[in-house]
Amino acid sequence: MKRLLHENDGEVPYDRAVDELVAEIDIAESTAKQYVADSMVAEKEKRAGADDMVVPSDHLADAFDGDSDELVAEDAGAATTETFGSLPVLEDTGHPEVPRHANTGYIRRRMSQDDESELHKKTDVDVVTAALADDDFSTLLIGKHGIGKDALLEHIAARTNRPMVRLVANDDPDFVDLLVGTYQPTEDGGFEYEEGLLTTALRHGYMFVLDEFNALSGKVQTMLNKILEDADSSEIVIPETNQVIEPHDEFIFAATMNPNEVGYGGREMLDAATSSRFYPVRLPPLSEDAERRVIEMETPFDRDDPAIDTLLRDDGGVVTGIRSLKRMGKTSTWISTRDVVQVARMADRLGSFEAAAEMVLVGRADPEDRQDIKQHISSQNW
Repeated sequence: MKRLLHENDGEVPYDRAVDELVAEIDIAESTAKQYVADSMVAEKEKRAGADDMVVPSDHLADAFDGDSDELVAEDAGAATTETFGSLPVLEDTGHPEVPRHANTGYIRRRMSQDDESELHKKTDVDVVTAALADDDFSTLLIGKHGIGKDALLEHIAARTNRPMVRLVANDDPDFVDLLVGTYQPTEDGGFEYEEGLLTTALRHGYMFVLDEFNALSGKVQTMLNKILEDADSSEIVIPETNQVIEPHDEFIFAATMNPNEVGYGGREMLDAATSSRFYPVRLPPLSEDAERRVIEMETPFDRDDPAIDTLLRDDGGVVTGIRSLKRMGKTSTWISTRDVVQVARMADRLGSFEAAAEMVLVGRADPEDRQDIKQHISSQNW
């Protein structure tokens, strides 16, 4: 980190600061973003695009002090009478694990694209806070990559002052230890219990988010079922460690996953017992107008810029056309809002939207789709 600061003469690009935090001290990206977003300079420059977002070196150095990669085991605040959507807002105790960087700037979406549907009247915040507020069930957000599942949960956690921890599921044999803890050897030859991320969240009232939930093996899903079943009890016994935990009243378990479809390999089907413990919330893509607003917030371009219109317009825009090919079954590549943001940011760097679209969209496409997508991009009137 000292090398990074020295090489940049007292200031570090925002994106690079986040990347270095994640890589060097092995913390979650959301936590790294929080440290960087604490800089008033970074916040002030945020709308100007990643190249112009800089963090003074003295502030960045402060972010590296201490054991920043360790989860802070402090209780969440008590519930207040205020609500955000349907979810109670907690007392703001200054808890360091609250994702405050996500407090503003989130763009809500309608939960149905069918104007005649009752669900069309509800936003994602309405629906997800209602699900999270039910102590008897957990919440499962289902949607394609880059659609904003984690951003939504971070926004809700920030607005309700809830400490949050995220973990990406995998089938590694040590994953259970990461969840529930394990006994570690001590210097005197004994063993000491080291609590896991899930058990810390249970004990202290965090929102625990498990990404890629359907990447878990059936065995781990079964273990989680038992823990979640007892989460509203006065005590939970973790069978893997025999630890007894008193669950905090504000503990929330939420999970996210991509749909089980072509393009998302290595996913387990959820069994009926697991599925029935969750409210399933399928997040639709953002509307064209919402994506334009995201572009305006996260890149240097205005939502009405002609090049943005070429990307997103309903009648044959680049992204709209590629998504139509996917819906018609002609290609298998999905273009996410995250991809659109990357195109706009790269266009600012390269000075060409066409080059940026080819680099990002063709580069990310499935091999069999690349020629069709490249041809679609080249056919536009840039």
